[in-house]
Amino acid sequence: MKLTIRRNDGDPRDVKLLHEAVPFILSRLMKPRDVKKVSLHISLTRLHGDFGDIEIETAPAFRIRLHHEMDTLLMIVTLAHELVHLSQVMRGSLKLNKINDLTVWHWDDVPYGAEPYDNPEHALPWETEADSRETELASQFCAHYITLLN
Repeated sequence: MKLTIRRNDGDPRDVKLLHEAVPFILSRLMKPRDVKKVSLHISLTRLHGDFGDIEIETAPAFRIRLHHEMDTLLMIVTLAHELVHLSQVMRGSLKLNKINDLTVWHWDDVPYGAEPYDNPEHALPWETEADSRETELASQFCAHYITLLN
């Protein structure tokens, strides 16, 4: 895996923590051979309205942006959430497919439209999965990280 982290703002210690967290969390989500295929760039920057987001259009190259003003625990939970999305793309469950001039979101080959986040009626399965896994993954990493400090 190729991992780069850029910090526009925030605590410089976050970069070291992210370098520890990313491989740990991905090892819980993907097989080692699939992790090796990933190129990931993380930016700690100012975001408006979100804690984080991920660009998946150029998989296996991904970009994650994390809001730089989060506390450390929320940053790890948000990172875990976005890494679940990365793993969904890598296993083929979450896809963006071009249909004419539209990019349509698909989950397990079921189309969810070009703007699935604009419809509050949709329960988006990729978000449901990420929401259900983020806390468990963050908790596992924090327990692991504490043992590294001892």
